[in-house]
Amino acid sequence: MTVNFASETAVQNFFAVELICQAEFVKFALLTVLIEVPLFYICGWRKFKDCLYFAGVNIITNLLLNEFLASTDGALYWQIILPCEITVIFLEFVLCSYRFTDNRKKLFAVIIFTNTTSFLTGLMLYDAF
Repeated sequence: MTVNFASETAVQNFFAVELICQAEFVKFALLTVLIEVPLFYICGWRKFKDCLYFAGVNIITNLLLNEFLASTDGALYWQIILPCEITVIFLEFVLCSYRFTDNRKKLFAVIIFTNTTSFLTGLMLYDAF
């Protein structure tokens, strides 16, 4: 039996890169939560469980977004980021609408506000991380 060391090294490199990407995705998701959840709280949702739910929704959407962006051509990033962010806003609104049924107009406005703030903050911090 022969072992192809070149392919074994390629597999190891792939998994190393995949782990680094996953760590980056988790870091970005946590930064998003650190920005958006306090804003959500300030905007009127004060219950711990509400903020925890919002944090979970943000982690899910952020991880999905970053996985999608990582799988696309980097040259297209600036062409697809705005439609992707709009999709995230609508997905978060749908997911949050199940829990927060009392004032959906306010919820939608807050989700736009938190996501816009998070996105702009991310652009400013991009080189730092």
